Amino acid sequence: MARVYSQHQRVYGCAAADQKSFLLGRVSGGVAQKRVGPVALAGTDAGYGLTTSGVDTISSEVVVKRLTDGKVLHRRNAITGNLPAEFYEAVDAVVVKGDGSVAWTADAGSILSHKGRQRQVEKIDQTGQMLLDHSRNIRLRSLRLSGSKLTWRDGSTTRSATLQ
Repeated sequence: MARVYSQHQRVYGCAAADQKSFLLGRVSGGVAQKRVGPVALAGTDAGYGLTTSGVDTISSEVVVKRLTDGKVLHRRNAITGNLPAEFYEAVDAVVVKGDGSVAWTADAGSILSHKGRQRQVEKIDQTGQMLLDHSRNIRLRSLRLSGSKLTWRDGSTTRSATLQ
């Protein structure tokens, strides 16, 4: 059974207790250190957000790693599109299937002001990468996966898509 755990401020993942562990990142992060979270497991795949803080930026990406051999199956920026010069972006929720398909919610905007704030739902599956929703009203932690059906809330509306 796959698991993700922390030890000495580092986050690791492994496919089974008797197998090799792979470094995913850190529990917390300073400048240029990669902080892990949120994390989702399915089968032997771990999907997670990876955030790096710079001097005037906080950037995030979504990573899917196979925990049997450490192979990175996917690595993409958290937000699709243009960001302001001094920005933050964050992965707020992630779901993953046992075949490495992944979906996530993310938000981004200016560090200096609330202008340019973006919220998105994206996925990567057998059909490729796709922006599913873009709205300031997305409830960032509402993302759910049941079988292959993704759901999330955009304001008072429940939206859905298929993660193939």
